[in-house]
Amino acid sequence: MSLHAQSFWIVLVVVPTLLAACKEGDGGSGEGGAPEELLGGVIGVDGGTGGASGNAAGGATTGVTPVGEGAGESSGQGTAGGSASGTSSGSGSAGGPANQAPTITLNLGALTQFGATSVVITAARLAASDPEGEDVTFTVTTLPARGTLRRNGTALTTNGTFTQSDLVANLVTYDHGNTGTGLEDSFAFSFADPHGAGATGQTFALDVNESPALTRSGPLYYHDGGTSLQVPTNYFAAADADGDPITFTLTTAPAGTLRKNGTALAQGDTFTQSDLAQDKITYDHVAASGNDAFAVSLADGRGGTLAATSIAINVSGVDPALALGTPLVYAVGRAASPIASAATLTDADSANFAGGRLRAAITANAAAGDQLTILAEGTGAGQINVDTMIVSYEGTPIGTIVQTSPLVVDLNAAATPAATQRLVRRLGFGHADALAAALADRTVTVLLLDGTGGVTQQATTVDVRGLRAHWRFDDASGTTSALDSVAGVANAPLTGHTTPANDLDPATAWNPTGGKLGGALLFNRAETEFLDTGYSLKTVESFTLSAWVQVASATGGQVALWQGDTGGNGWGSAQHEVHIGLNKYTSGNDGHATFFFGNNENGAIVLRRTGMTFNVGAWHHLVATISYDSGTGVSTGAAYVDGVAMTVDTTANANARTDTTQNTRTSWRDALRIGAPDAGNVRSADGLIDDVRVYDYPLTQAEAQALFDAAD
Repeated sequence: MSLHAQSFWIVLVVVPTLLAACKEGDGGSGEGGAPEELLGGVIGVDGGTGGASGNAAGGATTGVTPVGEGAGESSGQGTAGGSASGTSSGSGSAGGPANQAPTITLNLGALTQFGATSVVITAARLAASDPEGEDVTFTVTTLPARGTLRRNGTALTTNGTFTQSDLVANLVTYDHGNTGTGLEDSFAFSFADPHGAGATGQTFALDVNESPALTRSGPLYYHDGGTSLQVPTNYFAAADADGDPITFTLTTAPAGTLRKNGTALAQGDTFTQSDLAQDKITYDHVAASGNDAFAVSLADGRGGTLAATSIAINVSGVDPALALGTPLVYAVGRAASPIASAATLTDADSANFAGGRLRAAITANAAAGDQLTILAEGTGAGQINVDTMIVSYEGTPIGTIVQTSPLVVDLNAAATPAATQRLVRRLGFGHADALAAALADRTVTVLLLDGTGGVTQQATTVDVRGLRAHWRFDDASGTTSALDSVAGVANAPLTGHTTPANDLDPATAWNPTGGKLGGALLFNRAETEFLDTGYSLKTVESFTLSAWVQVASATGGQVALWQGDTGGNGWGSAQHEVHIGLNKYTSGNDGHATFFFGNNENGAIVLRRTGMTFNVGAWHHLVATISYDSGTGVSTGAAYVDGVAMTVDTTANANARTDTTQNTRTSWRDALRIGAPDAGNVRSADGLIDDVRVYDYPLTQAEAQALFDAAD
């Protein structure tokens, strides 16, 4: 009994050790002084599988050592007041969960400035998380190419390490050393927990921002007392290698006044490189105050800065004298035309404009598709030529195009006033889209710097003409108004006339597929059906009317388009009017296409194309133009049928291609009418009308032919 009791207490001492040793899955079996059913059973509670054996004497147990996971054996000898032998064995399962690998939770990279040192890589930019809460070690596998990575101030080498705790404590830093090529940098790393679990092939990006720099820092040249003078980018400009937008802060204001969009800038106010490029920054000089200066600092919005820099302003007393002359009238879709074909330029104190600049920009109502260009002529006497970006006069280079929008030419010593005058005369404006809705007049501003402080700036207008109204008649059946597709403001209602019989029935008038170009409208002469449009020719001095017409009957006159006095009947008499249409006279069966502009047959513009055969169901294209000369007050007419010019109607007036009586048209009704004159149905349309257009300039015969060809 005493032996068993003593062995029992020894087992109680040994078991905790075995329990602790077996937490990782070790097991044991033993022999030596304890009953095997007790010892083996106790150890088996926490153990895996395995064994230990030994002999004990006097109740002491030795040699109980767990071996590995799964199987093992240990033996020993001992004596302690007696001897006994026995074995014990047991089996069990692992006592804890398997280890889990850490993961990267943040890898956002870091922003640093060019040449910066001690840039902290924080745990807010790079972080790992371990499920067991153990610290994670980062191993640098590839060093930064253009800087140095440090831990607590000491440079890391390949396979150098830092921990998540280091990141939390802000001990990991980066110095940008501008080594290698390019700006951006990075380092590669792996990460692991204390047990080696983790991942490789990770990269941390270092976004190296380069500060903005002044690429042109003056001096600026202005004349004494000048106001609203543009600050030109060929003397004052900045750039950012990363392409970041640049903001200028005015740190010292000039004695004169810098303005942005006309508003004075004070110390601390800002403007941008974009403002400079768009001519929004101007300068006013205080007369008789001499030279001036201002200072600016720069920032790129990502931490890059340039300290305050002074910009000198040199003031001159003599400026070039530039006059641009008569504004250009330009029809969209045509080739570019000179904006100042009669410009004059002189300079009392400059034999040439070396170091100067010519700049042309659209400063009001610019639209997509607008283009300023230099119209090359050749290399002969008095001619301007452009070869790639080199501008020459009479074959000698006088400048280089450094920007195309706005158009900027840097001038050299060969740019004499005469050569530069010719260059100004060859500045052209164009717009390729013939159907453009952006028809507002443009303002073009020309700035000339003479290279010695003189400056002049003049503006001219480009009177833009184009398609002003266009009724396609492609509207769906049942629509109550014909849509003006140019701007949607000159729509023509089918109904609502004072005399209801003049209404077109929206249910039957639309012919969605029977037009020359898509749909068309059907007019009934018996009802004198017509449309009053939302467009008027009363104040449009030069214009073009265009329509496709298909007659349903071959009798009488058929007016397609008309505007004039109340009571106008489609042939003038005492009323003033304009109309174009087809006529089938009873006498002589003579077919005509007629254009009329005036107030009686003998005093009006009367043009006809005779000898035509108007087959029912055949389409004909009618075009009529008026070109007004503001200098002489004379309107000149032209008209075309299917691209062929109408001729003067010698039976009415052998000289009836011009008119001097209809230039104001104050007595005309307010609306251009489609389908009938104002009075009666004798000359109303009978059939289909399609694709009605109004231009505010006269088309040429070639352009009329092109309209006809495009639809045929």
